Amino acid sequence: MNNQKLVSQMNSGVLRIIDGDEVAGNDYDYVVLLAAIYDGQVQRQCTASLLSSKWGLTAAHCLESYLHPEGLKFLYIWYCNFTISPVHTKFYSKVLELFIHPHYLFSHNNHKIELNDIALVRVKDVFLVNYGKLLATDYQAVLGHEVTSIGGGQMEQNEKFSLQDELRPLQYFKGVVITCDKSYLDKISYPLICVASKCSRKTQMGHYGDSGGPLIHGSKIIGILVTVTPSHITAYVPLSPYLHWIWYVINTKSSDGSHNNTDHL
Repeated sequence: MNNQKLVSQMNSGVLRIIDGDEVAGNDYDYVVLLAAIYDGQVQRQCTASLLSSKWGLTAAHCLESYLHPEGLKFLYIWYCNFTISPVHTKFYSKVLELFIHPHYLFSHNNHKIELNDIALVRVKDVFLVNYGKLLATDYQAVLGHEVTSIGGGQMEQNEKFSLQDELRPLQYFKGVVITCDKSYLDKISYPLICVASKCSRKTQMGHYGDSGGPLIHGSKIIGILVTVTPSHITAYVPLSPYLHWIWYVINTKSSDGSHNNTDHL
């Protein structure tokens, strides 16, 4: 299988923010992209958050196509500048290892979806001023609160990235945490955070390439984008139920046997 065909298959089915605003400044420089890079070509895949120089957080479904070494060799973190190809800026770093949640499962059988759609990636060192910090508060406590969602996906409702989408800053939208629709939750066997866009910007929502992007409350990450519901509500996996797993992986899976500093998590 040639490189272009392989990466094309990887790019299918992944969930930029529709009608979003551009992220400015360095407050969110820890928000990065997962990108396939081959033969000088770059394809955005998903969004992720760097928690340290060695570890990133994203959605599990973003990594399914990269579990085999043949796929993993194309996967990189693209960071810092998203308006110029990383091939020219050199702002990219190799993804070395994937850690999908052990109970992650995606199934349409009997119209039931079961997911623990969360994953960590170990990367070759990326040194930034800011890294993402996780909020330990129970996700149910933020109901009714304003939150910010950041992504690097498509900005128009079509199935393919345009050149304009490929070389644009990250996008964000602000919304409010609402109660998830019960009819949708009946198909899900894990917790979700549901976010409605503001009345003045109802068209804002996640889209292809935004999966794995952070949901931010205050200055800390409380969830990662995994899907958009049939009623156009953007849904996120909350982090509070997975904090122990995140801590365990980061502190026990370092390739050199050393422990990582997770005091900021």
